[in-house]
Amino acid sequence: MRTTTLVSLIICCLTAFSFAEPYPLATDPTGEKLGDKPIAFQHEGRDLLFASEASLEAFKKDPATMLNKVDEQIVEQQTKIYPLETCVITGEKLGSMGKPVDKVVNNRLERLCCKGCSKKAVTQFDDNVKKLNAAVIEQQLPKYANKTCVVSGDDLGDKPVDHVVAGRLVRLCCDDCIKALDANPAKYLEKIETK
Repeated sequence: MRTTTLVSLIICCLTAFSFAEPYPLATDPTGEKLGDKPIAFQHEGRDLLFASEASLEAFKKDPATMLNKVDEQIVEQQTKIYPLETCVITGEKLGSMGKPVDKVVNNRLERLCCKGCSKKAVTQFDDNVKKLNAAVIEQQLPKYANKTCVVSGDDLGDKPVDHVVAGRLVRLCCDDCIKALDANPAKYLEKIETK
């Protein structure tokens, strides 16, 4: 019986460590501009940032409405640079089954061929993000112009760390800069230059 409990605990812990997709917008869910030290808050497993305690309290009164607005902004932000022309679930060409379905899961846009793929967009999120990130790096790396780390300002050196946030490739000087980037991505995403 103990072995079964241990195995269940391990599986539970492994599923809890899914890809963390940081909050990518420059404004919080209430529309207030984020400062340099936003307040981090997790709502139903989703990372969010708030400009103030007052904004956070306002969000708690009507999270569904505010998250719908956030999702609309994320779709607008990430559609422009979305790396695939096919459904991340089936591999079918987007538009081959009607208008593509835009699904935001954990602050990341997944474009689907149909509503039937919506459940798998959530349950297969980690695998989907791996596909999306690989495609982002392949497409954006040749056009990436920054020679310095957007977080530290240091030279990228011979072995930069490629990190994807909100569908954008960000090259960093070291793993230590990932935490700062993920804590307030909008602050750094605006510094990215392309050829």
